Amino acid sequence: MLARHRPARLLLLFAAFLLLAFASGCSRKSKILNPAQSGQVGWNNTIFGLMRDRTSGTTTLGCMGCHNPGAGSIVDYTDYFNVAADSNNIQVKLGATGNMKVYLKDQTEVQTILDWISNGCPR
Repeated sequence: MLARHRPARLLLLFAAFLLLAFASGCSRKSKILNPAQSGQVGWNNTIFGLMRDRTSGTTTLGCMGCHNPGAGSIVDYTDYFNVAADSNNIQVKLGATGNMKVYLKDQTEVQTILDWISNGCPR
């Protein structure tokens, strides 16, 4: 009798697993980053995380919320080579008179990106 219901139970268990995996992968909390505290700051270990879309509710946070492949005429910042090539512009936009600082959490994030650019944009 139990063997007859096994496929349905397995299917239900699999569906529950998929739902849980999807829900946890879509959480905005997974987009929160605490920058690296030790070692060399690089694109892969820190900068990508600071620039990625970390929008929460109505608060836009992160450069890639706008600078993404579907953005049209603005530079796509999801790609390291695009960011490195546009680093002079990024320095201006995040600098003292720049208008893009508001899309980062705080001055520490801004300074981390500016320092990374000053260090030659290591990967």
